[in-house]
Amino acid sequence: MWSTAIEAALAEPNVLDAALRLVVYNHQPLVRLAMGSTIDVPSVLDAVFDPADVAAAIVEATALLRDGYHYTYYPERDASNVAELAAAHPGFSLASINCALMRGYEANR
Repeated sequence: MWSTAIEAALAEPNVLDAALRLVVYNHQPLVRLAMGSTIDVPSVLDAVFDPADVAAAIVEATALLRDGYHYTYYPERDASNVAELAAAHPGFSLASINCALMRGYEANR
């Protein structure tokens, strides 16, 4: 289970997107139940990215995910939600912005 998440994160060329993948994985309730713990994000990403960049990316990824939870899905607002969240969190890919929004959309159904 962990290996797939880790492989996906390590395949990301951007430290922000890599950190977000693992932060999202760690926020899944079943991860704690099934695995008993979460992935140690710095120990995974420090081997590929600068440790200072990893530490900052974890903070930024957590903030993006947190901000994504403030959105509720309305089809007519989706494009503006993406633009708003992307402007507030520069450096993340569109896929990461959409991931954060989808988490919020699912939580606020």
